[in-house]
Amino acid sequence: MPIRLLLPPLLFLLGTSTAPADPFEARARDLVNALGCKACHRLNGQGGSLGPELNTIGSRLTPGMIRARLQSLHGPGGPATMPSYTGLTEDDREVLVLHLVSLKR
Repeated sequence: MPIRLLLPPLLFLLGTSTAPADPFEARARDLVNALGCKACHRLNGQGGSLGPELNTIGSRLTPGMIRARLQSLHGPGGPATMPSYTGLTEDDREVLVLHLVSLKR
């Protein structure tokens, strides 16, 4: 993955960004909405209750665990629990992983 794509999210996570985090946040938010995550997961008080709440997912799962769940052919609990996101580009998957890991309220 090109470093230019990793730099804004990493700086955002470190909280020392001299570059605006808005493009990363906007891209992550767009992905969450486009993928329909809130159909099953609550995030910031909105969404469904079939899956676990995402506001604290970064406290419960490592980046590797989140990445594995997004790459799984059938999600963590089998075909009926979570759709596969294997079709995501590597860049989109990493933006989503870094965003979800940052959710630790």
